[in-house]
Amino acid sequence: MNKFFVVSFLSLGIVSTSCGNSDESSESSESTKSVTTANVNFNNKEDTISYFLGTTRVENLKNAQFYGELNKEMLIKGFKESISIDSQTVQKMNKKITELIGPDGQDFNRSNLDSGSFYLGKFDKYMLVVQLKEFGVENVFNLKMVENGFQDALNDKSKINESEKQKIQERMSELVEKAFTEKQINDGLAFLKNNKKNPKVKVTASGLQYIVMKPGKGPKPKATSKVKVHYHGTTPQGEVFDSSVKRGEPASFPLNQVIPGWTEGLQLMSVGAKYKFYIPQELAYGANPQPGSAIKPYMPLVFEVELLAIEK
Repeated sequence: MNKFFVVSFLSLGIVSTSCGNSDESSESSESTKSVTTANVNFNNKEDTISYFLGTTRVENLKNAQFYGELNKEMLIKGFKESISIDSQTVQKMNKKITELIGPDGQDFNRSNLDSGSFYLGKFDKYMLVVQLKEFGVENVFNLKMVENGFQDALNDKSKINESEKQKIQERMSELVEKAFTEKQINDGLAFLKNNKKNPKVKVTASGLQYIVMKPGKGPKPKATSKVKVHYHGTTPQGEVFDSSVKRGEPASFPLNQVIPGWTEGLQLMSVGAKYKFYIPQELAYGANPQPGSAIKPYMPLVFEVELLAIEK
């Protein structure tokens, strides 16, 4: 998970504009290419990784072909603005950035340099805040130190040298993974705890939860049986990640070759039954979900399963 998170977290689609309450009164008509270096003191490791994160935002920004044209002072002002994550703010940023670089990022308009630079900085801050909240790691970083890192890197006066970068990034990865893991586990536990309040929900000794949607009358499979089923799998939020029902074709597989929640749950069912299972992460994929799916690490899963036959 570390490499995926760090790559996702440090990325910035600065040219794609389709993505604090600030008004244009925060903007300045005075154009300048110089900025003042921040006065930074690293009090702890969290401050250091926060500052480092700010410098990485500039590294991504430098990939834009129009970087050298931008008003650095206005970029910093925009980045230091408080951000409210709402559609009105996004629409305004989108409009202002498009006025500067065009809808495809290829039509740079110098007459909109100050306001465009300001909103590019603000958009970058917005993207950062969204990412922090999405991964549940907003408490890992000190936003003031992120701003300081951004400011210094824009002025090519970063206080982090090349030899320190790898060590700091490793530390950031550790802290982020720890915070992300704790959030995912706690969110899953909260979902299952709340789900148990439903009087229809039954719970096994392992923690597997289920509802009998339709009882069956046939035999029950063993842990080594091969079964034929229809199923519909979703995240706790209802996002579908796999469904034989949607494909219109039942699936067959041995019960000893699936996740433990399925192995246990299907043995409760008689042929013809339909159950809804709420599977704790430790009985699902744990820290290693299916690549490319909607399943996140440590996520409980929800399945509706109909047992059609025991094939052997």
